[in-house]
Amino acid sequence: MARRTANDEAWEQAFESLNLIDPIRQKGWVDVTAKNLRQFREPRLMAKIDYSANRPEIFRQEGLNILSLSSSHYRIGKFDVFRPIPEEKYRQAPITRLELPVGIESLPFKGLTSESSVVTSAHAAGILEKFCGDELLLTSFGRMRTPQFDFTIAGKGGDKYNLSVNSATIEIDAAFENSRALHVFEVKNHRPGDFNMRQLYYPYRTWKSKIHKPVEPVFMTYSNDVYDLYQLSFIDDKDFSSSVIERHERFVVGEGSVLRQDLQEIALRVSMQRAWNDSYRSRIPFPQADSFTRVIDLVSILIEQPMSAEELTTHYGFDARQSDYYYNAAKYLGLADSSRDGAIGSEFRFPTQRAKNLFSLSYREKFLGLASLVLAIEPINEAFRRFESDHNRAVSRTVQDIFCESAEAKVFGYAATTIERRSQTIQAWVAWLNSLPEG
Repeated sequence: MARRTANDEAWEQAFESLNLIDPIRQKGWVDVTAKNLRQFREPRLMAKIDYSANRPEIFRQEGLNILSLSSSHYRIGKFDVFRPIPEEKYRQAPITRLELPVGIESLPFKGLTSESSVVTSAHAAGILEKFCGDELLLTSFGRMRTPQFDFTIAGKGGDKYNLSVNSATIEIDAAFENSRALHVFEVKNHRPGDFNMRQLYYPYRTWKSKIHKPVEPVFMTYSNDVYDLYQLSFIDDKDFSSSVIERHERFVVGEGSVLRQDLQEIALRVSMQRAWNDSYRSRIPFPQADSFTRVIDLVSILIEQPMSAEELTTHYGFDARQSDYYYNAAKYLGLADSSRDGAIGSEFRFPTQRAKNLFSLSYREKFLGLASLVLAIEPINEAFRRFESDHNRAVSRTVQDIFCESAEAKVFGYAATTIERRSQTIQAWVAWLNSLPEG
């Protein structure tokens, strides 16, 4: 059973005490006030649901989401508020490499972990101007209030709902203006599978009412040392659900790149030395994480700020079980660890010194170091060398056979279903290795 969060508990109590479910089932929505919610938990924390995976259990069961109507009122309903960012579709786009800006000493371009450092570094490196065109000036960031505006939003099953917002609190990561438009940014220091469109729609409508220039929403992520920028637009300004991605570009800042020969040499050296990862001997489970990029993101988040298991789950955009999988993958690689706070009984997760050292390196050295850790896992090394030399994608059945022959599988005698799940991770991590070379 998945670990329950504080929001799960608070919302379950709120639904029962305030009898929220009946009006939702009758008309599709219900309004609540901050005063109503405060008896269960801080309302701001209850309403902060940035990713679909963070929805409280009762929201998931009933197909619900929440939107703020003002600084003290919320509406819960069967609204579709999340915008997916399909990783497979967009990660194939070509990457533009930019040089480090000359003479800048106070801003690091390695080991970026906070969202503020991501947007600041992107601006300093010229990424934002290259994407938006023309010289940019930072004109707005932080908290502000919306004006009054009305909009429609799609619901489950094709329903449409009308909402009216007035003086709701919004937080803008950054807004840059040039001669042509105001570009409003929502920034993430990792790559989520989706995000709450409220984070861009409310600022978009706020600034549309204040200025004459076009307002262009931009969603930006920093993951795997790659800046991904997505320009969005709304087909109908008054329709929350009418967003489309107009343009997507990818950027890397820094010197040096990873070559296929580098990976081949690492794989062969580790294999000849038999310097295999033996974390399984400490009962750390073999990774069950189908995106190595997200393992990197998780470590980056912990370097910025160690977190409890629940805080990490909320920040990361995964449910509790997925968050555990990715944390355990980082632990298997020696990049994360945890301790338990005896006073409150919660698990506290933090980066290891190895992680801090590795993530402070230049782009090339960092990713060669990460590749070395991955290739020290015996079945991944074998799968990489076999399918790299065959110029072929890893085949599931063959990867399962490779894993069955590994020392770990022989020690524990895994069931067929476990072997299949482990082989999915092996395939995904080999694909990540093969995505690194630029020449």
